[in-house]
Amino acid sequence: MRRERQFGKKGMPKVPRDNEENNWGFGTDDQVNQLAGAMYGSVVISIREEAAAYDIGAYRLRRTFEAARTEADRSTAILMFALAEDLMLSGLKQNLHGDVKGGWKELSSGNGLLATASDRITLLALLDWIQPTVYADLRVLKTIRNHFAHHPDVIGFDDKRVQGLVSALSSVEKPGLETMGKGGATAKSPRKLFLLRAASTLVRLVSNLAIGPAARQGNVAPGHVEELSWEQLPSNLQELHRIMAEHMIAVVSSAS
Repeated sequence: MRRERQFGKKGMPKVPRDNEENNWGFGTDDQVNQLAGAMYGSVVISIREEAAAYDIGAYRLRRTFEAARTEADRSTAILMFALAEDLMLSGLKQNLHGDVKGGWKELSSGNGLLATASDRITLLALLDWIQPTVYADLRVLKTIRNHFAHHPDVIGFDDKRVQGLVSALSSVEKPGLETMGKGGATAKSPRKLFLLRAASTLVRLVSNLAIGPAARQGNVAPGHVEELSWEQLPSNLQELHRIMAEHMIAVVSSAS
């Protein structure tokens, strides 16, 4: 639902309540700063509306996570990165709007600019559409996938090289595990750590792609777009959190 713009004294646009105290960092000591902050805030709200319309692919995320939890280790690693590749292509396609005949096909096939996973990861980082941690984690997921694909003798996450790579992924699972009362539940399971950290990377990738491109185009900080209470967060971005929570519960509850 579109949030209506409100006006304060003397017809000045009222800064959105979630950042009203600091006026988006512009200050309120004079009329210029008040107006600059108000105009900046209106752009932030517009970008939030764009983010709310972004197709997060909830069904695809849930089905892939479910399949990854039941597959053998090699298939799990390959499957999760296959989804990462698909999500990157989908995000690029949703956000590259130029009307060029055959342009997308040229970019994404053969020797095009987006032909390989490395190309897609690099382009997203160069565009500043994804956070540095997401960029780094995508690189690690790609290396894990390649290690399984190119070494037929490596069949599980217990392989020392794979364990080291899983350890290199961003450790974001601790708050959720502590909430569940399972703080050390995955410490001895490289497979469970991979399932949680890989899924988190993909969820954060989707969130970045829902916000980053529009934020950069509008010249606002992506963090300001995300600076919302749970009740104010667009329903599609709430759904990303639910998908990750469902996956975490299933992973931690599983016997393997």
